[in-house]
Amino acid sequence: MGKVDLGFLWLSVPFSLFMVLSFITPDFSTGQKAIYAMITYLITGILYTGISTPIIAILLNLGNDSNDRVQLNSYRMIGGNLGYFVTASFTLPLVEFFGK
Repeated sequence: MGKVDLGFLWLSVPFSLFMVLSFITPDFSTGQKAIYAMITYLITGILYTGISTPIIAILLNLGNDSNDRVQLNSYRMIGGNLGYFVTASFTLPLVEFFGK
């Protein structure tokens, strides 16, 4: 396995853990909940950066044609924005539906 593979392997478990922790609300006071949310969100963001950096870095090695690389990066950006749109659009309705 290469260095890129190891990044996905070793960061996937803590990233998954902190994603789950980001959506769990412990029985804390309001101020403590805000601090908890801030810490879990920051750590999740840092771990996501560690996972996404190899994806961006490998684009240079996927081909010699710069147009192909631009096209691949465009697909990645469109997919990311589409995923964000779906998440932002349907999270609150799903929370309301399942949170009864």
